[in-house]
Amino acid sequence: MIKLFATDLDGTLLKDHRYIEKENQEAIQALYQNGTEIAFATGRSDRDIVCLFNQLDINGHRVSQNGAYVINKAEEIIFKRQFSKDLSQVVYQQLKKYPAYYFVTTKDDILFEQDIPILNDLQVLFNHRLIHTEQLEDKLKHQLDITKFMLLGEIEQLLVIQSELNARFKGKLESVLSAPKCMDIMPTGVNKQIGLDQLIQTMSIKPEEIAVIGDSQNDIEMLQMTPHSYVISSADHDVKQAGKYIVNHVYEAIDHLKANGLL
Repeated sequence: MIKLFATDLDGTLLKDHRYIEKENQEAIQALYQNGTEIAFATGRSDRDIVCLFNQLDINGHRVSQNGAYVINKAEEIIFKRQFSKDLSQVVYQQLKKYPAYYFVTTKDDILFEQDIPILNDLQVLFNHRLIHTEQLEDKLKHQLDITKFMLLGEIEQLLVIQSELNARFKGKLESVLSAPKCMDIMPTGVNKQIGLDQLIQTMSIKPEEIAVIGDSQNDIEMLQMTPHSYVISSADHDVKQAGKYIVNHVYEAIDHLKANGLL
């Protein structure tokens, strides 16, 4: 039987990065009411997850920043991992050299220093205000605990940057395309599978007792951790290869689990 259902947000549970469709909303709420544990696993901030749980009127577990923060439904921090002050400064200096928009992420905030002409278009994708921050590099030295860097640009451009970063900072960071024009950069040892594994260990739940669903490269590891894994049909081929079943919507995955007597 499935004891925990974990879903990605953007491109999976969230439509157009902004809202949950009625069928998916009702399916998640019904799972919760029937006693199945719910987890949202996302590259977004922890407070974005809190906002969505409040909208659904449910209480669940939160794997945010691609696994850099894991907080259970009792508000206990199960796991967290941040960049060291020294490494965050070096990475930030490198990112400034690239022709892309770059952002610095803490547990709850997304900060930027550049002039970004498309800022208003980006802002609608987030539940909370993107914060323009003067002298951001200096604040990395003394004030901020960085969990993730985020780059926005064309896919071809991001792939080149990813290759360069992986070569220069080998063994020190993880980089992954979390959306077609978005790359996330985390400390080494951070991904959604690691975050979920930390969570289920505290709950005495086995990997075969969880179901997961996602659509992007930052979902691959968690899709591989359980035989009950679902991929949204719009996903890239390599993501589809990581999961067992292909569906169009989250509620279809839940229906499939019910039809097979797993819920």
